[in-house]
Amino acid sequence: MGPQRSGKPCRVMEIRLGKWGKTMKASERKIKQEMPFENLPSYLRQLAHALEKQTDGLPAELADLPEPIVKLEVRGKARDNGWEIKIKIKAEPPENPEAECSGAHGEENAAPAAQPEVNYKSLKKRLKSSFRDIGESLAAQKLPEPAIMNAFLSDSGLMMSFPGEKYGESCYSAYREACRRLAEAFEAKRWEAFKAACADIDQLKKDCHAAFK
Repeated sequence: MGPQRSGKPCRVMEIRLGKWGKTMKASERKIKQEMPFENLPSYLRQLAHALEKQTDGLPAELADLPEPIVKLEVRGKARDNGWEIKIKIKAEPPENPEAECSGAHGEENAAPAAQPEVNYKSLKKRLKSSFRDIGESLAAQKLPEPAIMNAFLSDSGLMMSFPGEKYGESCYSAYREACRRLAEAFEAKRWEAFKAACADIDQLKKDCHAAFK
């Protein structure tokens, strides 16, 4: 049996980890949505509530925006069946960013990479929960809800912003690529590709945990 489409009127197409598969910084967020024409005012009100830190009842992609925001872009294009909305948010980077290397002297004097302002244990619990939900959708022979995908991809991007082998940084490249394929398969509703990407992520997770726990 192939994937069943959700009957909900508003669906999130993607939250990219970065352009062309590059890691998005914890201080950045890109969201793309499609929705019926009549849903746009409500969604813009939800965005306003998110900016005011009124997080109750917000969709997952708006519930935890980076801050302080220094750049906000909202673009909309009318399609045949509704609006296509793109949101790009950029927050002020941490005060102690990773020092850039310039030759041997740069490597010797490079400062440790700053950790994102998020609790790692809480982040891992959220990832475990959202990936379990994705697995339950696969078992039911359907694609997961967009909000679940949003949460998983967004938290995956945050997880890969933790530097050092303590967090399994050497696994990030393969994990990032698997997440990119997962997002593309979900957007295109390619059922077999989506299942394959999920299986790859599950195996990468097991391998990384075995190597670094």
